[in-house]
Amino acid sequence: MRKLLLLMTLLLAVSAWADDKKMGPILLARPNQTVEIKGLQVPAPAQKCENFGWAAGVELMLRMQGVALDQKYWITKMEGGELCIAQLRPMEELANIVNGEYVLDVGHKVKLQAKYTNGAPTVLDDLIVSIREGSPFLFVWKGHPYVVYGMTYDEFIAQNNARIFMVKEIKLIDPLAAADDPQRQVSFVRGRDSLDQVNGTMIVRAVPVQ
Repeated sequence: MRKLLLLMTLLLAVSAWADDKKMGPILLARPNQTVEIKGLQVPAPAQKCENFGWAAGVELMLRMQGVALDQKYWITKMEGGELCIAQLRPMEELANIVNGEYVLDVGHKVKLQAKYTNGAPTVLDDLIVSIREGSPFLFVWKGHPYVVYGMTYDEFIAQNNARIFMVKEIKLIDPLAAADDPQRQVSFVRGRDSLDQVNGTMIVRAVPVQ
């Protein structure tokens, strides 16, 4: 009974929000939806530093799109050499390092675009779709980069078929933790962890250039 009342309260709150956005009343609630990439293998950083953790995540995202630009490439481009840096750069600066066209081999070019948010994301559609399609992304929390491999969320469908997503848990892999470290897989849980400590997210997309 208590769970039912909680769900009804949440539905009323979301319905009110949806009406403000001219979405119409909520017709359907789908709680505890889950998306997850099974068996995701994150490259081990060459050095145990925040910048290498970020670069390992970029290497993973590109590798899964058939682009062979490894973490050392990104560290060298960012730092001018394989330097171990304890503090991660701002999200916009990291995105600018990735953005651009690259020549991979003779006659093969690719355009990389890093889509990022500063702070906790407010629109979850792209992130959920990314995991659903088997594409991980980066989640920077307390200045530390993590690879997102799964999410749990509530979905609300409005009368006009618009959808609202409310994240409950973000499942993370810490690239700097050893494979056998119990803290390698952690979770950001909404309501338990502070949204103010989320620095941002980043998805890197590769598009062939003709």
